Amino acid sequence: MKEIKAFVRPENIDAIVHALDSAGFHAMTAIAVSAIGELADPSQSKLSTAFMKRYSGVYKLELVCHDDDVDTILHLVTSLGRTGWHGDGVVLVSDLERFVKIRTGEEGNKVIERLGRS
Repeated sequence: MKEIKAFVRPENIDAIVHALDSAGFHAMTAIAVSAIGELADPSQSKLSTAFMKRYSGVYKLELVCHDDDVDTILHLVTSLGRTGWHGDGVVLVSDLERFVKIRTGEEGNKVIERLGRS
């Protein structure tokens, strides 16, 4: 099992969520967050970098999947999230040690399958 966290531009979140849902990944969390980092590309800006803010609104998308689904998810997120400018975001993939459904006590791959992806 893997946990995927993606930080993407707000204008791309709807397309990414719809594509993931269409591909059968129905259970995910999308959270509006503030990011700090190199989010503006001075070579693409029409304004002085003095007017660029340090904090930028992004979406954090979280989902859990089978190991075999990682490449599909990465392809959808990166292809729909890429503008070519600084601040397009990042995707983190981590091993998931345990996954337990609170209501039933079910664990592991059975939980992922019940969430809509087998």
